[in-house]
Amino acid sequence: MKSDLNILKKAYDMIGNDYLRAISLRTMESMGIRKDLVRLDTNDLCNIQCIMCGTHTRKGKADHFMSLENFKKVIDLFAPSARLMYLGCAFEPLVTPGFAEYILYVKSKKVPFISFPTNGILLNPEISRLLVDERIDEIIISWNGYNRDDYNRIMHRSSYDKLIENIDFLHDYKKQKNSEFPKIRINTIFMKSNLEKFDEFLKLFGKYDVVAAQFRELLFTNDMNDPEEVTRELATNIDKNELDTILKNIRSHALRLSKEGKQIILPKSLVQKDRIESAKSVSVKAHCSVPYFSIWIEHNGTVKSCIFDSNAILGNVFTDPIEKIRGNQNRFRKMALNGKCRNETCLMNVDSSSVI
Repeated sequence: MKSDLNILKKAYDMIGNDYLRAISLRTMESMGIRKDLVRLDTNDLCNIQCIMCGTHTRKGKADHFMSLENFKKVIDLFAPSARLMYLGCAFEPLVTPGFAEYILYVKSKKVPFISFPTNGILLNPEISRLLVDERIDEIIISWNGYNRDDYNRIMHRSSYDKLIENIDFLHDYKKQKNSEFPKIRINTIFMKSNLEKFDEFLKLFGKYDVVAAQFRELLFTNDMNDPEEVTRELATNIDKNELDTILKNIRSHALRLSKEGKQIILPKSLVQKDRIESAKSVSVKAHCSVPYFSIWIEHNGTVKSCIFDSNAILGNVFTDPIEKIRGNQNRFRKMALNGKCRNETCLMNVDSSSVI
């Protein structure tokens, strides 16, 4: 079945038309093939305070968490159609008390691919052993600043030394158990410090057997924690000739790593013909097939097709029947294909075989 899915994924990537992509996804759905990418936040909190983020550390009360009981209800509804399930999206999942039980419940539902993002500071030995012993597919480490000084400056209230200690334990336990799981992926931001120290970043691939790294756009928002520091970190602060050299170096290593089965994913909205462009300067597609596979569930039960589009709310899984949510999903799908969904931030969604 896995090889069949790989064939379908490759075929999907060859389709250049959103209408045809939507038809192919609906066909998969009618055949009972898992196709959905489900992102699920069990809280709306974070334990650190990065300069570019709008998430602030605060004391978590009961209404900031999705209870395990409610979590099980959500999983029971959405697991049957999920091909990938991310147990976290916009916040830090390990802040949720008893998060190990949440992981185990998803695992019991035999979802083909389970992953979650984390800054790694709360990645204690208990969680690391569980990830390895249960063969959880992937863990995504949010990592900005590739040495102690840069990391502690960019990721406030965090600790470079603690991150290294936790990742070392996970890596050593994987070796002890002779396991490739969880595979390690890194999310990092396209910012000045990260680009200038890219060679230090490359060392992580060898040291921790990283399988993929995705560079994301540095979005300038009104609620970010430290706008002045973010302004200093814009990639456009790098001399153009130096930046061109850096980009060519990154592409060269990306090609080399791809031959080893590893990936460096650069944001297409930023790197166009050897220059940096803002996502706002890149034309938004008139049509979109993302709502045919994307589902995001917030800790309070709100269900969306697109994370950053307030018009994409499909209902609330705790108060609305699933039939209503699915009906709204079909309505939003039609809007997207008719060009009535034109949100710039949707450029952050990746519509490729990496998610389908």
